[in-house]
Amino acid sequence: MQRFFRDSWIGFLLSWSLIILAILGIVLGLFTFVLTNQQIFGASMQPNFNPGDRVFANRLSTVKRGDVIIVKAPDENGQQWYIKRVIGLPGDTVKAVDDTLLVNNRPLSENYLDAYKQKLKSGDNLTKNFTLKQVTQVNKVPKDQYFILGDNRRVSRDSRNFGFVTEDDIRGVVFMKYWPLNDIHFY
Repeated sequence: MQRFFRDSWIGFLLSWSLIILAILGIVLGLFTFVLTNQQIFGASMQPNFNPGDRVFANRLSTVKRGDVIIVKAPDENGQQWYIKRVIGLPGDTVKAVDDTLLVNNRPLSENYLDAYKQKLKSGDNLTKNFTLKQVTQVNKVPKDQYFILGDNRRVSRDSRNFGFVTEDDIRGVVFMKYWPLNDIHFY
């Protein structure tokens, strides 16, 4: 009987079926517990992410300043997901002065916005002046919370509008843009 399965087409199909099922199980487990896939809607992260782009995010990553995250939309009753950039970590102060973000009173390097800022008319700012106190009524980012902004600061709904987000609101840290295929990036 054992020789029959080893030498027959049925045995061949059974062994390959088990291999395919194992691979599908691993992929399903990865996308359930480790990775997430998200399509970009809206213009809040332009020019770096455009409507229709697709990204992968890691659910297990530690959130750091500058990370692009997928976050539950606080102003949409959790029914939508936003993609935003982490600017302020717990304990940080944040303010914008003359189109420069200051985190803990030090300028934040935002190389990802350089090309966008160069397209602005002289004297125009991408980021309007604000202080954390003005937009959230507190001086520092609270414990276990994050201050997030969209890269397209003129149109983005972000922490300036709805306040801080918690770690529980964060679905994952973006590590790859995979669509469109001619614009694949790793972060």
